[in-house]
Amino acid sequence: LMKCGSWPKAGIAQAVYRDSYVSSPLVARLLIDTMKQIFSQSGATEAALVIETRSPRPKDVRGDPWQIWHDWRDAADQKAVIELFGKQRGVRVSLRQMDVPHGRYLDIDFADSSAATIVLDQGFGAWAPPRLVTVRYDFAVDATTQVRRLATVNAILERRGVGKTY
Repeated sequence: LMKCGSWPKAGIAQAVYRDSYVSSPLVARLLIDTMKQIFSQSGATEAALVIETRSPRPKDVRGDPWQIWHDWRDAADQKAVIELFGKQRGVRVSLRQMDVPHGRYLDIDFADSSAATIVLDQGFGAWAPPRLVTVRYDFAVDATTQVRRLATVNAILERRGVGKTY
């Protein structure tokens, strides 16, 4: 937006991020930490982040989740942890579990009533620890304990898959 001269002088009031794959603690952390920096750099002090994503798949055949990049199985846990993590990071986050389009969209509303929509090629799920690196995450504990772990974990990440990610 800055490069094309479309970044307003006003800070961000709200952002809505639509991505059906905000389904793991790692993706949630990368998203919230990134948006916190974007809000801060825009000069926003009270910006809100709305995340629209699908509910978890409770009957996933891959077995029980145990690493930070695995998906939640419980919708209430997903919502509670994401919203509490946002609060811990100083960002007002609300999670809406719903059907969303396959793409990734970031709608930004600025304080001066201007707006922008950014269509993203990749979401945060393109990043994970290297294949042989284990980053344990206990999905069975309460939301507060999950947030504490999410806030303190530190791991090297690399892009998944083939081809470039921007």
